[in-house]
Amino acid sequence: MQLPEKVNFNWQSVLQQALLDNTINIHEIVSENSEIAADLKNADTSFEYWDKARYAVLPANISSELFWSIIKFRRSGLYAEKIKLGINTFKYLINPEILKKIAFAESFNLKTQLSLDEENEYSANAKMEEAIASCRLEGAQAARKEAKEMLRKNTPAKNESERMIINNYRALNFIEKNAGQKLTADFIKQIHAIMTNSQETDIFRKDSHVVRVVDIRDDEVLYEPPKAADIETLLSDICDYANAESGANHIIKAAAIHFLFAYLHPFNDGNGRISRALFYWYVLRNDLNAFKYLALSKILRAAPSQYAKVFLYTEIDENDLTYFVNFILDVIMESVNNFNDYLENKTEENKNSKTFEPLLKPGLKLNPRQESIMRDFAANQVSRNIEYFKNKLGIVYETARKDLMFLAKKGMLAKTKKGKEFVYSLSKKSLRKLIEDDNGK
Repeated sequence: MQLPEKVNFNWQSVLQQALLDNTINIHEIVSENSEIAADLKNADTSFEYWDKARYAVLPANISSELFWSIIKFRRSGLYAEKIKLGINTFKYLINPEILKKIAFAESFNLKTQLSLDEENEYSANAKMEEAIASCRLEGAQAARKEAKEMLRKNTPAKNESERMIINNYRALNFIEKNAGQKLTADFIKQIHAIMTNSQETDIFRKDSHVVRVVDIRDDEVLYEPPKAADIETLLSDICDYANAESGANHIIKAAAIHFLFAYLHPFNDGNGRISRALFYWYVLRNDLNAFKYLALSKILRAAPSQYAKVFLYTEIDENDLTYFVNFILDVIMESVNNFNDYLENKTEENKNSKTFEPLLKPGLKLNPRQESIMRDFAANQVSRNIEYFKNKLGIVYETARKDLMFLAKKGMLAKTKKGKEFVYSLSKKSLRKLIEDDNGK
């Protein structure tokens, strides 16, 4: 990743000098009809940093430094909230483009109405996708398809990457069950213990654990987390901010919590995964329940350098959180579109997949869970245990067991003992009917 270039001038001084020299009239230059109006709009729409804004093609009397100073001047009057974290103050603004993105995300939350069985299945799938992608962002080497199968079957991890994914998945389940809790240091420590499978109590990083982002061109430190001695105080600040009732938009606040926790970097390990998990904790705590169908880390993993850059932009541009918030809103929008595509593809896939209809006795009706189970057996024709469908469909063990027993009782599945557990597969009668159906087509 090419690290962003830091601004090496004071924008207020540049702007003040231009006004003294009569280079510009500030009222004219920021008007809708000014000669740089389109450039300013582009900079606002994508919320550009200096490393992009400096390359705008400008009139002769507007230098790139002055253009950036005008951008900063316009932004300075729009900040919606300021967040104190120790001696630092973070801020963000809400412009028309960000308002559109918020409206899109909130509309998805309001309009997404699914049956209980669909809710369970799709949220279970999203948690698996999120756990896998979040760990792969941190370097876990695991193929997505095999990792999801491992989570569904609840099979033991064979290596460290698989252990990371299982622990992340367990942590997301824990957060979903405890979304109503307030954020506290103890709650975060519980998440950390599950995420890292650690029982240690002295878990905050020490000053001897050096964490810093350095510009490879000149070794300048772009980011260094707060001192270890300040972790508990700053973590308390983050918890207070998360728990406080305010007029802040919940999606923006969730993004801010994500950033602030990653910025604090309190642990030696697991900070990135926990920061992303805390995003889900906050949106679910505030009834943005449709977000449990989204796996944001899948999008983040597709753009890791951009994800890293928006952290750096915030840190090197006067703690302006808007870079990060704007990026997360883009990620949410892409994830929503992916989920809508997933629903369409699933409907189409169900139409075109190997059907289980020939296996039904006349008059026999299956509930949506049982249909999903039979669709899986018809497509894969392998043995499955109860745990597999419990996890795949996001239901309790007893519900999965009863569904499978019902299907076995109706002769569609065969039940056999394998080791200490029962497994299910298509009955000989069902297999024969599928073959006959294939031959008849």
